[in-house]
Amino acid sequence: MSQSDIWSGTVDAKLESGRATGFKVKKGDVITIIASGWVERGSGRAYGPQGDESLVGSYKPAGLVYPDGLVGALLMKIGDDYLTPINNGVFRWTVPTDGELTFLINDLAGDYGNNSGSFNVSVEKKTLTTEPTADVLKYGDKVRFLNGYANWNGGYLSVYDSSKEVGAKYDVVSVLSPEKEGPIDTWLVGSATGKPDGDRVRSGDTIRLLNLYGDGPGYSDKNGGGYLDTNNHANSPELYNVSTAEKANRGVEKTGHKTLDWVVMYGAVGSQIYIGDPISLRNEYNNSQGGYLDTCNHFAGRKTIGYHVYTNRSPNRAGVGTGSWKVLRAITSGPTAR
Repeated sequence: MSQSDIWSGTVDAKLESGRATGFKVKKGDVITIIASGWVERGSGRAYGPQGDESLVGSYKPAGLVYPDGLVGALLMKIGDDYLTPINNGVFRWTVPTDGELTFLINDLAGDYGNNSGSFNVSVEKKTLTTEPTADVLKYGDKVRFLNGYANWNGGYLSVYDSSKEVGAKYDVVSVLSPEKEGPIDTWLVGSATGKPDGDRVRSGDTIRLLNLYGDGPGYSDKNGGGYLDTNNHANSPELYNVSTAEKANRGVEKTGHKTLDWVVMYGAVGSQIYIGDPISLRNEYNNSQGGYLDTCNHFAGRKTIGYHVYTNRSPNRAGVGTGSWKVLRAITSGPTAR
């Protein structure tokens, strides 16, 4: 059971101190936030609550209110100390501390006066009186990833045929009918930072995804389909090609790079990821500049059709969902069963 409260209002881009809401939350409350609108920093381009994505990897001015966030992104403060990016919003986020909600724009201190526009923000709070029953994502889970293109008709992230990239194992595509091919679309979620199986996966965590295609009874680096990896430059508009690889060939111990590492992103950093949530996956190659997992262009294989998979500089290329991936439970119960 839960009790619900609602707040809505606008956040003016000129307000350096932010928009105080008078809306108070307590640790353990569950909130959903939806943000929209456009702002402009100085005489630059207009952008939404996610911030100015055109500046990713090229512009990180010193003195930002939230140094690790994009310029112009929507931020939320809880009380006096807790600050986190909200971007386009969060869904069923568990509040980590007590305090009043304040929303503001990520900009340089003293440099808010030339901003224009505003974001519209709505908040719904549910104070739980019983434990939540939502299905959370945990390390060690077997999952599938459904791409958001064309209203979630972008296909399931899958391996397909041997890759021609040096050090790679299989090509990676999205396929519309993966059940015809065995568990090519089933991925084991592991931690790149040593978190144990059973721990909850949270936004901002660095994960590794092992494809479970193969015949071995215990899925491992050698008898599975390999780890999701970036390998070599892609043609425009994409950034890098995506394939799978074994740790021995492409792991950081071998190459010195983090091409097998992906940061899972959905809502505020630290929020739990639930089955059904539409996440983004950012590759950690080249100091987190490996791009976001993305579909682009049709793929037609021998037995199935779908889309090619690459990375892109933006998690929302063209605004049509190609960089969104819905986390779903796998339907496999063994090495080849579905």
